[in-house]
Parts: sequence; C-alpha cells; structure tokens
Amino acid sequence: MKSKVVGVAGSIRSNQGNLDSLLSCVCKAFSHDDLTKRIKQLSVKFANTDVALAFALFAAYKSGAEVDIVSLRGLFKTVDGNSDTFDHLKLDDAKVGLLLKKLKNADGVILSTPTYFGDRSSVANKFFQLVDSKDLLKDKVFGAIAVGAKRNGGQETTCIYCIVDALAQTAIAVGNGPITSQYGGTVVAGDKMTALEDDWGLERCKELGSKIAYTCSLVSVGRQDPPLDKSLNICVLMTMDTPDKQYRLFVDDYFEPLRSQHKVDVVDLIDYPIKRCLACDTCPKLGKSEGSPAYRCIIQDEDDCVVVNHKKLLDADVIVLVGVNSEKDVVYRYQAFVERTRCIRRDNYQLSNTPMASLLVSDLRAHKNTLHNSKVITSYIRHNTIILAPMQITLLGDEKVYETDYTPLIAQAQMIKAGREKACAYSVCYAADGYADKSQDCISSKR
Repeated sequence: MKSKVVGVAGSIRSNQGNLDSLLSCVCKAFSHDDLTKRIKQLSVKFANTDVALAFALFAAYKSGAEVDIVSLRGLFKTVDGNSDTFDHLKLDDAKVGLLLKKLKNADGVILSTPTYFGDRSSVANKFFQLVDSKDLLKDKVFGAIAVGAKRNGGQETTCIYCIVDALAQTAIAVGNGPITSQYGGTVVAGDKMTALEDDWGLERCKELGSKIAYTCSLVSVGRQDPPLDKSLNICVLMTMDTPDKQYRLFVDDYFEPLRSQHKVDVVDLIDYPIKRCLACDTCPKLGKSEGSPAYRCIIQDEDDCVVVNHKKLLDADVIVLVGVNSEKDVVYRYQAFVERTRCIRRDNYQLSNTPMASLLVSDLRAHKNTLHNSKVITSYIRHNTIILAPMQITLLGDEKVYETDYTPLIAQAQMIKAGREKACAYSVCYAADGYADKSQDCISSKR
C-alpha cells in the first residue's frame, strides 16, 4: 500500500485554480529538467511556493508515494467577489472540510510558505491553527519548504519554526535528507516562477520529498502491524547535570515506569572527559564506513565521552538528549558533545532514520538554558534523523510540578522501529562541501 503525501501551498499568491495542472506535471515528468520544462509550457504562472512544492512532491512520487496538492488561499472567502481580496477571518467551510479530509487520510504533509522576516506567512500560520483544533498532525510525517527573495533570507528559521509547531502537535518531523540534510527546502525567488532558476534550492526540495516519502513508508508499515508490545532500546544522554547529579534523579524517576518493558540506559556524560572537536579537513579521519558503522574520529582516547558511548548511540531505537535549566552550578557537556558528533554525520550519516527527542529539566525560576529542546531539533535533524516531540520536566526548586507525557514518544518510536526492521537499506553519501579534499565524497554507505 502506497503512502500518501499532501503538499500544502501556503502563499496568498498561490495559483489555487490551476494546481491540478501542476500536479499533472509532477506525475508525468521523468526528470528535474523535464518537470521544469513542463511547468514553463503551461499557459499560467505559479507562485514560487507552488513551484518549490511541486519539486518536493515530484521526488516523493518518484519514491513511490501517492501525492496531492492543496492551496490555503482557497480557504478564505473573497470580499465583494474580488478574487484578489480576502477576508482572513472568514473561511469557506466546504473548502476547509476538503483540506481537513485530505490531511486526515495523509501519511505525510509538506508545508510550503513564503518567508516574512524569518517566519511563515499568515496564511501558513492559519494552517497550524486549523489542524491543531482537529489534532490532524498527530503521527504525520512533516516537513517544510520556505521561499525568500535572498539566499539566507530567513528560509532556515522559517522551516525551523514550522517544525517546532508541528512537533507541538505530535507530528514526526524530518528535514531534507542527504546529501545536505538540513532543515527542509530553502529556495531563493522573488518574481513569480523565478524559483525555477534556483536549481540548488529545488534540489533541497527534492531531498525533502524523498525523505518524507521514505519516513512515511516506515511509519505506515509500523502502523499496519501494531507494535505496541515491541521493546525499545532507549538511550538517554544526560548532557548536563550538577556535580552531585541532582537532576539525574528526576530523569531516572521519569523513565522508571518504562523499565518493565523497555531497556532504558541513562548515560551521564559528566562521568567522562571529552576532548573538543579538531575540525579536521578530512573527516572522518579514518575513512568512511562501508558496512557496520565504526567510530572514526581522530580522537581515540579510550575514556573519552564519545568513544565510550558511540556504539550505544548507533544501537539505540530512540535517543533522548537531556538538558537542564537551573540556577545551580551545572557541569555542561552538551556543546562539546554536539561538536564531536561531526564525524558521525560526515561518516555518511551514521544516525540515519534514528528517532531523536529532547527532554528539558527546567526550574521555573531559572533562565539559563531555556532553548535546549529547540537546539536539539536544529542540531540533530542535520544527522538525517527523525525528530519526535520534545518533553519537559518542570520544577519549582527541588519539587516537580509538571512533566510531559512520554506516551506519544514511545508509540511513535515503536512504529518507526517496526518499519525499519522491514525496510530495505538505501545508499547514503555525505559530500563535504567547502573542503578541498573530495576523495571520500563519492563513497556511499547502506543505511
């Protein structure tokens, strides 16, 4: 059974009346250049967000998914019959109903939006409001595309904010997959149709479409064969703590109910020394892995934090990175640890398709590390992982006052594990852009 991916066009300039023609181009094209040619041959013009979305859906379609496209512009009633004037407070109930129906039946969602000051459009924002009220992003694979008139014009932050909001609705988030594995599709375009000139950006959209389709297939397989009794290997990394490990106690207590069914390995990174990344020109220094991934950083100290725990990361069914927001003195391993995962990423994405989540233990009176959960998303989505909703334990001093339910995390990780066990490995290659040594760029691994 094919997965279903719905593309959502989030621009007020979207050519809502001709999206069927655009979708026809997507399904008939046999290459990037052919799709470009077909779109140019149409007698109508499309918004750049429509065009970027078409290339993402093209890649999803070529990866075996069923695809569809809808425009958010059509949800709003016109004012005095003028098709260019919309009342954003009045929705067309019939069209909203059609959108929600398509989303309900979808396995994956790609939202494409113009960038306004590093954030999404008001139309795209309305999308999040609509789906939140119906819980429609739950367990959906989600990715974002952003279009701006300049390179580095806010496209990355736009994608990140969309991912954060989707995760808040318990979606399953991915970025664009290899070769770049970043935050989604990021396209440079101003006038209508000029997105077709940004081949680099459109390649990122295609990476996103492929990643969405593959992840949908994993989740779909897992959902068809309910894996609720599937035991997980959960690797929990305490990336910071007080010297006497006060916050480790809260984390142990949080995960304790899971230990009867799952293996929960809580690793305190403050127990180990950690050397700083040397940013080698050729990384991984010991060559890329072809079979089972090995530890390939030039730093080989036997007691080093990353050396000791490398295999635990690769063997995990889900990885949780724990941070602490506290006024107390904290031993901080997070940043140095993230730096040292450089060789893991550059060794053809050793963590490909591993579910990742974050957990913040936060004192209400503290303001020293409030961004931990967002930092985990932005750093580890670049490892070609699958990002699950962040969690939080809220404290007032030494008293726990709230904790996030981890049930969605466990259910989603079980589905993904079931899907990965039945999926075929695929070739993954990291290309070291910006470095002169290209000797390893063509070496791919099966992941």
